[in-house]
Formats: sequence, structure tokens, C-alpha cells
Amino acid sequence: MASEKQLTDVLEKISGDTNGFIAASLVDLDSGMTLAVKAARTDFDFTTPQLLGPRMNSAAPEIATKKGLDHNFVIDGTPGKLRIAARLQDPSGRVLELYTTQPGVQVYSANSVRPRVAKDKGYLPHSAISFQTQHYPDSPNHPAFPSTVLRPGGVYTSTTVYAFSAGGHGHKAAHKKHAK
Repeated sequence: MASEKQLTDVLEKISGDTNGFIAASLVDLDSGMTLAVKAARTDFDFTTPQLLGPRMNSAAPEIATKKGLDHNFVIDGTPGKLRIAARLQDPSGRVLELYTTQPGVQVYSANSVRPRVAKDKGYLPHSAISFQTQHYPDSPNHPAFPSTVLRPGGVYTSTTVYAFSAGGHGHKAAHKKHAK
């Protein structure tokens, strides 16, 4: 949010009720296990404000093998109910809050830059971040995960809200993504 070409100087946090992530194996297949981030005080613990930049060079195997974040974080609370999933704040005071009814959020920190046109414009790895609300990866193969089964005649709904504010003062705009 602070710079279009450099994310590493932005104060970021995944906060609120987020307390775990889906572990990725070295071959990029999900193990089906969730690992607590807060109790272990890992580089995945964004439950308190953290600078994101230093985490991109973490020696933690799950971060190092992906050269940054590309992980699904578990959001506490009841899936289907709107609740906070992430909050980002840059040094100027601009804030993005992400709310969702989904059970998880995939966080990707632009670990590689393609195509060439992006590189030609000076974009570097970790120059952006995305939050993709979703069910956990490989959910159908893990009975303990929230179900992704939609039966014939069933209805699927999901709500994601991106709320923006500046300096903690007044004006707040929200962009709502509603899937049905």
C-alpha cells in the first residue's frame, strides 16, 4: 500500500481471529494438517503487528521453499459468518481490513515476478500481496476440513469485504465481493 514497487517497507499483520495455517509440503501438496502459529511463535504469526519484509527471507522451510508467503491461513470462528481475516496498515496510516465468510485466506506475497513487462517496469519479488478468501486447499480429501461439497439443487454463497480507511479518520470505503 505504501509503494507500488516495494512492499517490504509496509507494516502488515494478519490479525483478528487468524491463528493457524495449512502446512505445505516441499512438493507443494497440502499435508492436511494445520499448524498453530501463535503458540509456536513462528514466522507465520501475524496475530500482532509485524513488518512483512523481514518474514520474506525467513529460514522457516515453509517460507524459504516458496521464497515468501503462499500459504492458506485458517480463520477462527464459524465459516459462513462474516468475520475479520486480515488487517494491513502502512506507515502513513492507510488501512485495509479483509472480512470473509470463508474458512481460510490464501496469502501470496508476489514471490516471483512475471511477465517481462512487469520486470521492465521495475516490479520486484514481494512488491505486492494478495488475499484470496477460500476453503482450505485439497479440502475434499481431508474429512476434518470444512466441506466443499455442493449437492445438486444446493446453493453456494460467500461474502468477502475489503474495507479501506486512511489515517484512522472518517472516510471508509468498502469493496464487497459476493459469490453465489
